Amino acid sequence: MRAGVVAWLGIGLALALLAQVLLETLWILAGVPVFVWAIFGLILLGLALWRARQVEQRRNHLRLGIAVLLGLLLFLPAARIGRFFTPKIRFVVQHAAYDAIVARESAVPSTEGFHDSGAIRYVVDLGPPLRIAFIWPGGLIDNWCGAIYDPSGVVMRSSDFDGEWATWHDQVPTSVIELFGGDLVHCEELAAPYYHCCFT
Repeated sequence: MRAGVVAWLGIGLALALLAQVLLETLWILAGVPVFVWAIFGLILLGLALWRARQVEQRRNHLRLGIAVLLGLLLFLPAARIGRFFTPKIRFVVQHAAYDAIVARESAVPSTEGFHDSGAIRYVVDLGPPLRIAFIWPGGLIDNWCGAIYDPSGVVMRSSDFDGEWATWHDQVPTSVIELFGGDLVHCEELAAPYYHCCFT
């Protein structure tokens, strides 16, 4: 049973750290593997408590039960950690490719709108200044997130939005909200002049 608990904990850690990727890939079905994992955890917990009735193995099985319980309780905090680091890791992996596209577009700007460079899809806003949105996986219709190249940093004004839709345009300039043809609702700095931004 110990091997089963260790394997279950390892799978849970992977699911938690990859929660953002699962959400981008499976959308509303992202909760299915987590649900199945949690059910298996409850079965393991019940089995550990059942076997703990035997005095000679009580300590070992109680430890396994506590490990399962801790795994269940720590899943959400671990998922938050995964969600925090996923954009940063994705940016580090793609940073050099983004820089190459920015250099090319800065030298000879293409038309505004959507473009492709290999597997990278991006949107050009001629500005001035030139801004480029690198679209990340997981978008649905006009809801999407990505890395934004903005040498002015003005996209960070979108973070002034406090969630009150009625006063949205009073909090954030319309020129910022409407960048890239979407509704810019949030940005955070990756490594200036790049920002992780989301649109709706």
